[in-house]
Amino acid sequence: MRYCSSCRVTVTGVRARCPLCQNLLTGDIAPETEVFPRLPAPRYSRQLLYKLVNLAAVVSMVVCLAVNWMLPEQGAWSVFACAGILAAWVTTAVGISQRRNIIKNITWLLFLISLLTILLDRMIGWLGWSLDYVFPCLCVASMASMIVLSLAMHIPPNEYLVNLVLASAYGVVPLVFVLTDTVGVIYPSVICVAVSVIIVAWLWIFEGKGIRRELKKKLHL
Repeated sequence: MRYCSSCRVTVTGVRARCPLCQNLLTGDIAPETEVFPRLPAPRYSRQLLYKLVNLAAVVSMVVCLAVNWMLPEQGAWSVFACAGILAAWVTTAVGISQRRNIIKNITWLLFLISLLTILLDRMIGWLGWSLDYVFPCLCVASMASMIVLSLAMHIPPNEYLVNLVLASAYGVVPLVFVLTDTVGVIYPSVICVAVSVIIVAWLWIFEGKGIRRELKKKLHL
């Protein structure tokens, strides 16, 4: 049992200083009286997981390039395969880094996947599928998943309001595609814009004060 001569109190655990006055404690350390239980070390660290993901991505791209080099008559399919592997690597890396905040993870993945699909669509000759279907469907799916997870996991409003507002604002972008005749199929974009406007209105009516409070906190206003 440790003892503080200044505060005249005994302190359990393996502390070196008094938690009240920060003076050095005297007496023998008794590990069996530790206040908090010892937690086992995690089997796999985040750094090791990053390294494994990086290695898998590099190996996959090298294999695709090597096979395409040996079989050139099949066309340059390895370029698209490497682009897909790179997209998977980016989304996986973001998922690992943001795994403690699943709502923020969904927001980052929404931005990254939508941009990567647009780049891939342009690389293969611009067929328009990225804006016709992928972009609006991703926005609707992201907003729906945020709402469902926040309700199911009882996530506090301050942890999902700002991200849901960002996703809803991002979901209004397809309106620009419709007005400029950029999309060939307008139904997914119209549905996405309608859902986004409804969610923004719901947030502003029922969570307006919370949104303004979180924005002031995030922007340091």
